[in-house]
Amino acid sequence: KSKYVAASKDATVASFEAAYQTALVNLDKAVLRAPAGGVIKEVNYKTGEVLGSTATTSFAKMISYDFILEAKVSESDIAKIKLDQKATLTFDAFSPDEKFTAFVASIDPSATVVQDVVSYVVKLAMDKDDLRFKDGMSADLDILIFEKGDILAIQERAIKDVDGKKIVQILEKGKPAQREVKTGAKGDGGMIEIVSGLKEGELVITSTK
Repeated sequence: KSKYVAASKDATVASFEAAYQTALVNLDKAVLRAPAGGVIKEVNYKTGEVLGSTATTSFAKMISYDFILEAKVSESDIAKIKLDQKATLTFDAFSPDEKFTAFVASIDPSATVVQDVVSYVVKLAMDKDDLRFKDGMSADLDILIFEKGDILAIQERAIKDVDGKKIVQILEKGKPAQREVKTGAKGDGGMIEIVSGLKEGELVITSTK
């Protein structure tokens, strides 16, 4: 058996193997892959069109299943916003009773100024996917910036400033009585934490006629 024939066959096999691998690479390049899972919104080219290296229009647009919301936060509040903070939101397109949750994914360090009003873009990622989400939807959201449990709280309007002291009126044996209090964190709905000065169950007078 000729060694030349054997070497020639080996070279032929190697050549075909190289051609096969090249074909696999080219086939892989023929497939367009999105950077994330989602739904194709718009395709900007038709079959047969040639995309040059100088093309400025994207091949397609898509809505990611990782739905991202953008909110503009004023400069007076931006310092309170942190990554991974939780948010509750409602969409104008859905029932007000249907609430969704998200978390802060990024905070733009650059300010946006419109008519001398400074704001910062905060992006939030939804906790759960929903195929009803559409590009351009509007939503109302509340970002949870602080949470504290097992506290005593009253309406802030019940507190009066008297000679530098915080005073509330309570009902004591059926009659109004003044009590000095120390306050803590402010909450939603006009509520404020009472650190000391009141006990649970005491009746606080919030307004008088």
